Parts: sequence; C-alpha cells; structure tokens
Amino acid sequence: MTVNLRLLFSLLGAIALLLGGCSTADQTPGFVSVDEAQSSFAPRIPASQVTLAIDPFRSMPGNLADDLTDDIAGGAKSANITIVRRIGAPTTHKIKGQLTAVGGDNGSVVVYIFEVYDATDTRVYRFNGQEVAGGTSGDPWIGVGSATMKKIADKVILELQAWLSRA
Repeated sequence: MTVNLRLLFSLLGAIALLLGGCSTADQTPGFVSVDEAQSSFAPRIPASQVTLAIDPFRSMPGNLADDLTDDIAGGAKSANITIVRRIGAPTTHKIKGQLTAVGGDNGSVVVYIFEVYDATDTRVYRFNGQEVAGGTSGDPWIGVGSATMKKIADKVILELQAWLSRA
C-alpha cells in the first residue's frame, strides 16, 4: 500500500507541475497570428491625411515589380488613396511587400505579404494572400504575368481601403 501511495503522490505532483506550466499569466503565447494582432490598428491620423510610399519589391523580377507598383498606384488613385511616388518625398506611411512564386504541376502560385509602416517605422497593419498564375516548368515566375499582378494590386487596394476606413 505504501508503494501505491508514493506512486499516487508522485503522479499528483507531476500533474500539478504540468498544470502549473499551463498558466497563461506572465507568458507569451506560442503562436499569435500577426494578421489578427494587427487587424485592429487604425491609422493614427485621419484617412484623408494618410500618404503612402511603396518600397521597391526586391523579391521578384523587375518587370513584374514595376507592373505591380503601377497597378497599386493606379488603383489607389481610383480609390482616393494618396500614393507618393517621388523618392525621398515625405509620407505618413510606407508599404513593404514580399512576394514569392511557387511552382507546381498545375502552374504557379504567388504568395504575398504586405505590411504598412508608420513614420516611426512601426508596423501598423499586415495582410497576406495568394494568387494562382499560369503554368510553367522551371522558374515559377515565368508563369506569372501582368494579369496576376493586377489581381494582387486590386486586393492590396481593398485591404488598404479597409484599413483606412478604421481611421
């Protein structure tokens, strides 16, 4: 009987240690979706005063990066979002984007993450997604064309409009 009591107390002690480790007080969560964490941040200035600069997209072919930048700027103009395209011009926010093309048997997929930073270089909004592109063998960027960039730009504009509407 004594051995069983020792085993029982040892087991209860181990369970108490495990449950003690499950407390969320003073602990950072193991995984937090940045999109959820960032989605509640609104611009700290009125939406009409927000000006955005687009950082160059370095993770993709230059012609597609130019197409995407032009499409975002054109869509922004139609949506009354101010994009500043002069290098060094003062802006309230900047957009950074990371795009990656992944190839497969059925074509390419462009996966993207865009982040909006304020003037203090603090990220205030982040969104991501993916867009299916044409088929290819070899370099997955070969299957990506200007139509794909236009679709991504349209999604960027919708996200920026949603973010600005919180101001």
